Amino acid sequence: MKKRIILIVFIVIIIFLSVIGYSRFIEPNLLKRKTLIIKTQKPIKPCTMIYFTDTHFGKYYDINHAKKIIEKINKEKPDIIVFGGDLLDNFALDRNYIDLQYLKEELQK
Repeated sequence: MKKRIILIVFIVIIIFLSVIGYSRFIEPNLLKRKTLIIKTQKPIKPCTMIYFTDTHFGKYYDINHAKKIIEKINKEKPDIIVFGGDLLDNFALDRNYIDLQYLKEELQK
């Protein structure tokens, strides 16, 4: 019975560490690529669009992480870039680190 409890605790610890490792080291660097073919009545040239979201910059993801994301995006040479949200990890604390007015002015151009 004692061996069984030790085995269960060991399995729970391994699962917990695996989830933490995935969410910290693998998922933030994951890039999923999906190709869509859209048929239209009119002839159009191929277009590349990047949609990214959940950057969560802040305590755990800094400017170096942002540079890696930018490099991956630029490597794809997109025609359109769409950002889906969740820029900052904790907006109340992290908004001081980013010039939102500048972004607003730049995006309106």
